[in-house]
Amino acid sequence: MIIHNHIEQGTEEWLQIRVGKITASNFHTLLGSGGTKDNLLYIIAAERLTKTKCDHDTYKNHHMERGHELEPEAVALYELQNDVEVERVGFVEHNEFLGCSPDGLVNDGGIEVKAPDNHTFLKAVSKQYIAPAHKTQCHFNMFIT
Repeated sequence: MIIHNHIEQGTEEWLQIRVGKITASNFHTLLGSGGTKDNLLYIIAAERLTKTKCDHDTYKNHHMERGHELEPEAVALYELQNDVEVERVGFVEHNEFLGCSPDGLVNDGGIEVKAPDNHTFLKAVSKQYIAPAHKTQCHFNMFIT
């Protein structure tokens, strides 16, 4: 395992190190079936062959941008509430095929921050619900780290 502390998530360097790899953010798709899974497999194969990033994951929406903006606040609150220091990392490589970008490493664990809109948060808290894709992302992060 190689921890890349010098890389900032979202930068060109970060995008390049993810080329051709299965990551925590796309692993949920690989557990499924059908066209979406097939497309992802072809994207990963094309990236491995060309050594360049496909533009398949450039999509962003308001909720994603909001989550990115609130992440430092959420991590700081987590640190305060749990009396820990979160190590920010850019990318963690398991090998040339697998890697992840956890929001932080904490002692023998990690942190993955989600900042949903109000109704999604209320649903998650009231039903003690974690979206399957988020759960899979956390499990993959734990596997890699």
